[in-house]
Amino acid sequence: MIRLKKYDQIFMLVISLIIIIIIDNQCLSNRIDCPKRCNCYQTIVNCAKQEFHIIPTDLPTWTEALFLNDNPLETLVSSHQSSLLISPNNLTIIDLTHTQLRFIDSDVLNNVFNDVHYVEKSLRNINLNQNELTQFPLINHVNQLRSLSLSNNQLNYESIQRIDISSFYPHLEYIDLSNNLIKIIPKHFLSTSIMSNLTQLILNNNDIEIIEEDAFELFPNLKVLKISKNNIQIISKSWLGKLIHLRELDLNYNQINKIDILAFEALESLISLKMRRNKLNNLDDGSFWGLSNLQKLNLDHNNISEINEGWIYGLESLKELNIKHNSIVKIGDNVWKSLRSLIEINLSFNRLQHIRLKTFDKLNSLQILKLSNNNISYVDENSFRSLKSLQILDISYNQLSWTLEGSNGFFNGLGHLKELRLDNNQIRLIYKHTFSGLPNLSMLNLTANPLSSIQKDSFQWSNNLNRIHLEQIDLLCDCTMKWLHGWLQANHIRRENARKIRCKHPHDLAIRTINSFLDIKPEEFKCQDFLKPYLIEDFNNLTKPIAAIKNQEIRFNCKVATGSNDKIIFKWFKDSQLIEHDRAIMENIAQPYSDNVTHYTSILHLINIQDEDQGKYHCMASNSYGSVYSNKFTVNVYVAPYFIKRPDNVTVRVGHTAKLECAAKGQPNPIVSWQKDGGDNFPAAMERRMHVMPADDVFFIVEVKKTDMGSYSCHATNDAGTIVSTAYLNVIEMPSFVRKMVDKKSQLGSTVSLECMAAGIPMPQIVWYKDGEMLQPTDRHFFTAEGQLLIIVKSKLSDQGLYSCNISNTYGVASDSSYLEIVTISSGRNSNDFISSFVFGLSEHLMIVIAILICVIITSLAWIAVICFIRIQHNSNLMKTNVSNNLESGNHHHHHHRNVEYSNDLNSFKSIEYESDANFDSSSALDTGIGGSSHSNEDEISREYYSLPRRNYEFPTNHNQSMRYTNSLQRNNKHFVNNSHQQIHHHSPAVLSSKAERNRIKRINHEMLNKQRTTNFPTKDMTDYDDYHHRNIQMI
Repeated sequence: MIRLKKYDQIFMLVISLIIIIIIDNQCLSNRIDCPKRCNCYQTIVNCAKQEFHIIPTDLPTWTEALFLNDNPLETLVSSHQSSLLISPNNLTIIDLTHTQLRFIDSDVLNNVFNDVHYVEKSLRNINLNQNELTQFPLINHVNQLRSLSLSNNQLNYESIQRIDISSFYPHLEYIDLSNNLIKIIPKHFLSTSIMSNLTQLILNNNDIEIIEEDAFELFPNLKVLKISKNNIQIISKSWLGKLIHLRELDLNYNQINKIDILAFEALESLISLKMRRNKLNNLDDGSFWGLSNLQKLNLDHNNISEINEGWIYGLESLKELNIKHNSIVKIGDNVWKSLRSLIEINLSFNRLQHIRLKTFDKLNSLQILKLSNNNISYVDENSFRSLKSLQILDISYNQLSWTLEGSNGFFNGLGHLKELRLDNNQIRLIYKHTFSGLPNLSMLNLTANPLSSIQKDSFQWSNNLNRIHLEQIDLLCDCTMKWLHGWLQANHIRRENARKIRCKHPHDLAIRTINSFLDIKPEEFKCQDFLKPYLIEDFNNLTKPIAAIKNQEIRFNCKVATGSNDKIIFKWFKDSQLIEHDRAIMENIAQPYSDNVTHYTSILHLINIQDEDQGKYHCMASNSYGSVYSNKFTVNVYVAPYFIKRPDNVTVRVGHTAKLECAAKGQPNPIVSWQKDGGDNFPAAMERRMHVMPADDVFFIVEVKKTDMGSYSCHATNDAGTIVSTAYLNVIEMPSFVRKMVDKKSQLGSTVSLECMAAGIPMPQIVWYKDGEMLQPTDRHFFTAEGQLLIIVKSKLSDQGLYSCNISNTYGVASDSSYLEIVTISSGRNSNDFISSFVFGLSEHLMIVIAILICVIITSLAWIAVICFIRIQHNSNLMKTNVSNNLESGNHHHHHHRNVEYSNDLNSFKSIEYESDANFDSSSALDTGIGGSSHSNEDEISREYYSLPRRNYEFPTNHNQSMRYTNSLQRNNKHFVNNSHQQIHHHSPAVLSSKAERNRIKRINHEMLNKQRTTNFPTKDMTDYDDYHHRNIQMI
């Protein structure tokens, strides 16, 4: 049983081998059956270049790909075939490229194959490139065709204008019509119905000038559209609007000079846009709006002059931007804020000169930046600070020598940089700090620079730096280059690089480094005679910017020394850019210092200084052995402040609003502040009546009071100096009566007083009338308290009558009156009459005493107010004088003044200062009461002070002003006392003839004096008051 099973297995194995051999032989015989002069490989029949005029008749049925290219077929019609070919079972590709075909019949497949149904099911690709077809071929029985290539034929607009391929090739996915003679793409191109399967359309290298509206509307799923090498001039939304699934658009090599706004709005699926070698110049805002998924944009070889936020905005998915070979001179600020996904930017071969601080701001994902072959000569420090992911930076073939050699932060922020190309940049010197901030740098190219010196440890910043290219440099191999020998020797990769490094000086070492820099021994690097220039005067002691006044001039000196006889060349730079304008005059002076050393001085003279002269300056001195740079120093251009609005003298009624205006300009903008009477005592601020409106350059005081009167000075200050303009606020009040006059009765022969208590600013003049006639002083009638009190001694019946008091000042007149009745007492009066008479007389005298006391109190209060004000001003001025003296002794060169600021909190009283806005129009004036100028001497108060930087200009001090004002008050007070004294003295002999009367008045004055002394007034301040009363008493 076991044996039988073994025989069965052997038998089955033999049968299987026989079957396999038979099948293999059959297949082999089929493969061997290849047409004559053709090559066959698997299912491919290659009959190319065999001079066939017809399709081979012995075509195998297993053929899947038939290549008949480069045969002179000329045409495919039935008359050329002697018999029909057996249809291949699975023919998928027919290549008829370059077969001189001029025409293809629609039924060509029926005329060639005996059973076209096989071909109809399987044929996917027909290639008819490089023929002479003038008509678009419409072939029957190819419903499953996917690809149709007709490039390099002679198809034109007429041949495609009215054809419909949708019924012949309903499943077509790819059409190539490149290199034909098509000039116009008509509406509903190639079809009258939707071809949803078409995804690729190639129209390259035609003469297309016009693409009509909705030309590609019937290809809604088109993904690739190539129209390069045509004559298109305008990109319009009209023919791009329906291509919502387009992913690649090739418009290279056209004549495009304009992109309509929102032309690409519908292409939300576009990933790649190629527009190289066109005539794009100034791109409008919104040119690429809508391309939110675009990843590659190629704009090289155009004439674009600027990259601005307007036309590049909206490309938030962009990863690669190629814009080389343009004319770009400027990259705007904030250009890249919407392009956070950028990985590579190619800006080579443009006209960039200046890389500013914000040129590459916000590019946190950028990895490759190419800036070669520009004219970049100035790079702001920290310009690359945002490029935290950058790995490759190419700045070769620029003019970076001055900005790189004099910079301290050129590569700040490039912590991930691996490759740096700086070749051909005219770099002369590498400082120790030049490559700071590059810890991951592995390749550095400094080839073809006139590099004479590399400071020690210049490459210490990166531990990975092995590939360094120093070919074609001019090293001065003195003692300062000894360190480079050891650094190159420490690594085998560096040792290989050292073979291309040569010395230029001295001559004997230059010969020995022909094979390798390492052929020199370390002890042979020696310093002799200080051939390179070195600084002996620099700007490193400057702690503050240098101030330059606009339209004036300034000079700077740079001094170096050298032991070489080579001529020293000086260059001055502003912001790392060479100074070459006409307002800069340079003078160079050489002075022998010793036998081997010469001092060279360069003087930079800037005349007619302008705003653009502000910046950082430094000088460079060089000879054939090397260069040296000075430290940078800052120059600020100032304009001294000047007024565009000056405060005017203002006269305002009590209770109204006062407005003062002041505005100034300067550079920098001056700060405007206010002072009152040379100090910071603003009564209106303490009472919340003062308001400052900086935007309108207006200073308000509402509900004006007498204490607000004074000089108000406007101070405008900036770094160039201070100016002051002063105006006087005059406060007026209409004359009025403190209280109404009342009628009085007086006993015959007694003393009676009449009150006329007046108020007003200025103090009103008082004139008394009796019964309508002006009352003149007599030996019984005299006036006191500036005319507010009329005293009648030894009254008579003739004194009875109507007494009127007229008060007036510059701004008004008022009048009041009282009636005086004289009462007589009969001789036969009884005791009651006597008592009533006594009481009446006592009351009369008491009224006089009260009236005098009231006048004295009012006068004393006025004096106390004046004295307190003087003392406050005096203390304030003493403090200011002390501060000023301290500032002068401390060598401070700037004038400081105190400003006043009013806050809404009554307890918060600060300086008021605001920055003048010269361009702001002042608001309409508020109610200022009575306008007009003040007294003639007030007009002389306005004055202006001016000061310049680094100098102190003397201003009138508050102390002196206060002292003059105090003295003036004292003189006026004395004048008043003397006048009163003289007036009383003049009338005293006649009026005070009675001894008893004199004693009575003396007693009254003593009582008044004692009452006055019981008050809490300072004793020292009452001296003048006591003297005044003592003199009156003595005279009496």
